[in-house]
Amino acid sequence: MAIYKAKSSLVRDWPALKVYSRKTRTSDVHGEYIEIDAEDTLWSGHTGGRAGRTYYAGSVISSALRDGDCPIEAYERAVEMGHKRHWIGQHATVISSGPQATREAVAVEPGQVIRFEGRFFKLAPTWNDNLNLIPCDNE
Repeated sequence: MAIYKAKSSLVRDWPALKVYSRKTRTSDVHGEYIEIDAEDTLWSGHTGGRAGRTYYAGSVISSALRDGDCPIEAYERAVEMGHKRHWIGQHATVISSGPQATREAVAVEPGQVIRFEGRFFKLAPTWNDNLNLIPCDNE
């Protein structure tokens, strides 16, 4: 496990999901932040309710690498077309009757600063219980 993925404390504990806070790091410019990557499952309770929601962080680069495409060409194409290069997506909810392995998630909340793929973002709530990445620097 990478040192930036060190768990701080257990926030929520359900049979299917354990939610941990991640140890913060400090930047002279952005203050306290946590590191995340495209492999992390994120959880936020900002929507209210008992269970909250799970999310994932994505980018043009991580998607291109996952799909076996050239990340440089994908990034240049996204810039040329004016598309976002980083985003947060919501995981679908599935009810299953069969046993499942317990997953782990990282707790995040609106207003929190995160570092994703070397860039700093602030998490902001948006419509439909989603989260948005607001760049802290010029993208």
